[in-house]
Amino acid sequence: MEKIDLDNLNSIPFLVTRDVYTKSYFDGETFSVLALNVFTYLSSLISLGLAFPFTFTFEKEYEVSHTFINGRNLYFDGRSHQLIGKYLLHLLLSIVTLGIYSFKLNINVTRWTYKHTYDVSKEIKEEYFTLLDSLNRKDLSDKEIKELTSKKDILEKNYDIRGESKFLPNFISNFINNIISKLITIVTLGILYPYALCYRQKFVINNTLITGKRLKFIGEWKSLYRKYIYWYLYAIATFGIYAFVINIKIKRWVSSNVTYLDDKKIEFNAN
Repeated sequence: MEKIDLDNLNSIPFLVTRDVYTKSYFDGETFSVLALNVFTYLSSLISLGLAFPFTFTFEKEYEVSHTFINGRNLYFDGRSHQLIGKYLLHLLLSIVTLGIYSFKLNINVTRWTYKHTYDVSKEIKEEYFTLLDSLNRKDLSDKEIKELTSKKDILEKNYDIRGESKFLPNFISNFINNIISKLITIVTLGILYPYALCYRQKFVINNTLITGKRLKFIGEWKSLYRKYIYWYLYAIATFGIYAFVINIKIKRWVSSNVTYLDDKKIEFNAN
């Protein structure tokens, strides 16, 4: 059995000091997002909703892969075959209960989405478990064990590889929050939509864990309101053409106002 090349392990790309106090953002291209939205809508419409698991997964994979939180690229490993069974069951139960059970679809899809969203790449996870396998070998010297254990501890501390991703609220609290945010928009005829959006995003994001770390929404509705008025007026000036871009603008704004509740710099010696 070959000895482990510790010099090679020292050169692994992810074992480098980096500062996580960088911006959060969404870098998806406007045209790509618009095309994806049209494709998703038409596919679901033509298939009478049966294509939802496939189009939703495809859309989320693009969206998540272009989202960064404090400089960390998010990763989505959900697959349509994991969702299709649950989705068809929801459709069946919704029909049986005359639509009542359909209210649970939103939170269940949200839970499934966040469950499969991480800020640690598949490659880093594979490297981590490679270290675990290496530590189980019987022919390691004390020096090798010490160095491999140190690298394992570094990854566990700074990447929270074993941490779970999840959406925490129960059905009732999520349902009430969602209804309130929609009512605010409807009652005010859309005038307070930025406030309703921030109210909803604060609830969703603040109650979400990504790879064991709790998120925090720091956006202020007044800041969004000024932008929203400008976008709305611009949409009028362009005879509604710019309206197709507003949702993307809002997505970028929301993403830029997401951070981790308790983040820290990664500190270790790669040598």
